[in-house]
Order: sequence, then structure tokens, then C-alpha cells
Amino acid sequence: MKNKSNLIIYIIIGAIVIFNLASCKKYDEGPLISLKTKKGRLTGEWMLVGGDDYNPGLDQTFEFTKNGYFNTLYCTFWGCYPRFGKWELVNQKEKIEITWESGNIGNKTEYAILRLRNKELVLEDEYKNEMEFEKQ
Repeated sequence: MKNKSNLIIYIIIGAIVIFNLASCKKYDEGPLISLKTKKGRLTGEWMLVGGDDYNPGLDQTFEFTKNGYFNTLYCTFWGCYPRFGKWELVNQKEKIEITWESGNIGNKTEYAILRLRNKELVLEDEYKNEMEFEKQ
């Protein structure tokens, strides 16, 4: 009888732990558990593949380096335009803050991270536009 009651207690404790893990993941659409850090998953080159303002005829890439540098290449029908800067995870790692370097002027942009997986990234800008990326 005692073994049966201990088994029930272990099942209840296990269910509580699993429920708590599922309810406290960082990004609503992200993985429940990941062995890579958020910075590790974010580091690399990402190609824009969808979103609210996505145009399949135009290419845009974001590259996040391990040491905090950022560059993007935005290509239109008239040419490609590189931008450089620095990035960091802010707001308890729920957002990416990018500081663009343009001459003596620095501009900051924040993107909310909606989904961050090994090969998939979804960001939301300040105007609530979503951008979907695939890792290259």
C-alpha cells in the first residue's frame, strides 16, 4: 500500500514539474528546452524568408556574431546596401537591441523575439511587423 501511495506522489510531482516547465519558456513560439544558449542559437547568418513586409524579389540577411557585432545586407532592385552595428540581448533576453553605426550617428532598434530555434527566427519590430528568418 505504501509503494502505491509513493508512486502516486511521484506522478503528481512529475506532472507539476512538467507543467511548470511548459508554462515558463522564454518565447511563446520557441522550443520548450534547448541545449544551446539563446546567444548560441542567434549567432550566425539569417535570410529573410517571410513576414508582413516580405518581398520575395528582394534579399535581406542579418548576421549576428558571437562577439556582439551585427551586419545586414539589404538588396533592392537598385542595389545592395550594407549596414553595420552591434547587438545585444535585452529585456531578460526577450528582445534584440541593435545599435546601427552610420557615420557619427548611432541609431538603436529593438526587435521582440517571437521564436528562436536553431534554424528559425521570428522577430517583431516596434510597429508589430513580423519578420521570419531561416539560418543559412
